[in-house]
Amino acid sequence: MGPKTGACASGVGVYVADVCVVYYPIGGGGGIIAAMLYTFISDIVPIAERATLFFQMHATYLTARMISGPIAGSLMVTSPWIPLVLSLGLMTLAAATTLVFPETRHLKAQASSTKRLDNEDIPAHLSTDDEDVGKPMLSSSPPPLSSLTQPQAQQPITTRIIDLATSLRSFTHFLTTNKRICILTLALGLVVIGKYAQVLLLQYATKRFHYSWSEASYLLTIPNFTSLITLLFILPFVSSLLLGTSSSPLLSTFSSSLSSDTSHTSSGTHFYHLNLTPLTPLQKDLNLARASSLLLTLGCLLIALATTRLGFTSGMILFALGSGLGSTLRSLLNALVDEEHMGLLNSVVGWLEMVGIMVAGPVLAEGMSEGLRRGGGWVGLPFWMAGGLLTGASGLVWVVRAGGEDEKGKREANVNGRREGGGDEEGEEV
Repeated sequence: MGPKTGACASGVGVYVADVCVVYYPIGGGGGIIAAMLYTFISDIVPIAERATLFFQMHATYLTARMISGPIAGSLMVTSPWIPLVLSLGLMTLAAATTLVFPETRHLKAQASSTKRLDNEDIPAHLSTDDEDVGKPMLSSSPPPLSSLTQPQAQQPITTRIIDLATSLRSFTHFLTTNKRICILTLALGLVVIGKYAQVLLLQYATKRFHYSWSEASYLLTIPNFTSLITLLFILPFVSSLLLGTSSSPLLSTFSSSLSSDTSHTSSGTHFYHLNLTPLTPLQKDLNLARASSLLLTLGCLLIALATTRLGFTSGMILFALGSGLGSTLRSLLNALVDEEHMGLLNSVVGWLEMVGIMVAGPVLAEGMSEGLRRGGGWVGLPFWMAGGLLTGASGLVWVVRAGGEDEKGKREANVNGRREGGGDEEGEEV
C-alpha cells in the first residue's frame, strides 16, 4: 500500500465519525434513552417512591462515571482498542435490553382509572391526595381516540402523524396554561447549566489553590463520595421521615417520647410538644427540592468565594449535598403531568439538558479563561456565573407551591378574613 492509499485510509475514520452523528435526529441519542427510562419508572412506581428511585438512578450514573475512568486507563496500558471494543459491547447490550422492555403505559392508565373510581366523590379541585394532582390536567387534555381504538403499530403513517401533531399541540397548550410546569422546567434547565461548573473543579483547584494535578484528583473524590452518600442514604431517609414512613428504631423511640403526652414543668406550664405531621408526596418532593437548591447554591458561591483550601473543600461538600436537586425536580414534573404527556415531557427535559450542556460548556470555559487572564479572585468567575444561575433556579423552586400548601394558605386566609370581618377573596397562587 502506497503513501497515497494510506493517507486516504487514515482519513476515513474522521468522516465516519461525522456520518455517525446523522443518526442522532432519528433516535435522539443518550438523552432520549434516559428520558424513556424516567418515563418507564414514572409509569410503574408510585409518586411517594419515585424520587427515591430517581436518586438511585443518579447514584448509579455517578458510580459508573467514577469507575469507568480508572478501568479504561488500566486497559489502555495493554491496548487502546480494548476499552473501545468493551464500550461498544456495553452500548450494544444496553440497546438490546430496550427490546425486552414491557409496555408500561397501560399500567399507569389502569392505576389512574381505578383511583378515579375509588375517589369519584372527591372534588377535582381539592388536593387531598398527591396522586390526584394531575386530575384537572387529565380533564383538559383527553387522549386521542385513535390511539385507544387500535394498536399504534397497525395505524397508517398519516394517522400517526396526525396523532403526533395533536399530542404536540395539546402538550404546548398544557405547558402554556400550567405555570408550575413552566417554572420547574425552567429551573431544571438553569440547574443543568449551573451544575456543569463542577467540570472545572480540577483546573480551578490547581490554579487557585496550587494543588498538584494528582492532589486535586484525589481531592475531588470527596464531593463524589458525598454525592453518593446523599443520594443513597441521606435523601431516601429524609424522604421517608417527611412521609412518616421511617422505620428507624431510634427515630421511632425519639419521636414517640416527644410526641407522647405533653411535658410540663413543676409549675404546670407546657414545656414542649413535637408534632411530626407527615407530608404528602408532592409536598415532600417540593421541600427536598427547596433544601437541595439552597445547598447547591451556597456550595457554588462558597467555592467561588473561598480563599483557603478549607473553604474550598467545604464548598464542594455543600455542593455535593445538593446533588439530588435534578432528580427531585424530575419527580415533581412527572407528578404534575398526566400520563398522556409524561413521555413527551421527559423527552423535552432530556432535550433541554443536552442544550444546557451545549450552552454551558463554551460559556463557562470562556469565563474560566477570562478569570485566568485577570488572575486573583477572578479565577472563580465561572463559579460566580454558575452561582447566579443556581440562585435563579432556587428562587423559581421557592416560588412554586404544592397543592397542600395552597389549600392550607386558603384556609388560613378564610379564617383570618372571618376574624377580621372581611370577605373571602383569595389571591391566585403559583
